[in-house]
Amino acid sequence: GKQSYQAPEVHTDRPVDTFMLDEFAVGVVAFAMMAQDYPWQTTVRGVCQVFEFIWNFGMRHFFEQRRLRNGTGETLQEVFSPNLIEFIVALTDFDHSTRASLGESCYVEDVNANRRKDVWSLNLLEESDAVVRKVSSTDSSERRRSMLAL
Repeated sequence: GKQSYQAPEVHTDRPVDTFMLDEFAVGVVAFAMMAQDYPWQTTVRGVCQVFEFIWNFGMRHFFEQRRLRNGTGETLQEVFSPNLIEFIVALTDFDHSTRASLGESCYVEDVNANRRKDVWSLNLLEESDAVVRKVSSTDSSERRRSMLAL
């Protein structure tokens, strides 16, 4: 797959959990759809400055610093809802052992023991109904901003 979607663990010599590789890619897709940009070029350590920044300071700090590519100077944190940020952060966790699951039954024990989140328990889906109603009644320039607020 494209290097932006590859979970960091694929670049190690350790065994990988293929479900967690998919979860990571879903998080990158969600980011890319909302930001209309990739969060990083590659997850190979030492190659992409943005990925190194996130590795060192965390994804939440990245949202505070990164400006929307086609915006008017807003940071991602200013445009994305807290629940969307939580959704993306949970799925793009660099530690596959704590990365959120998409509800696969093999992770139920981890979710129940609070070792891993399940995206279905996050509040993102509760916001989407109100946003969809709002988007359907706005013009196209406001529609994008509303979708970013998911």
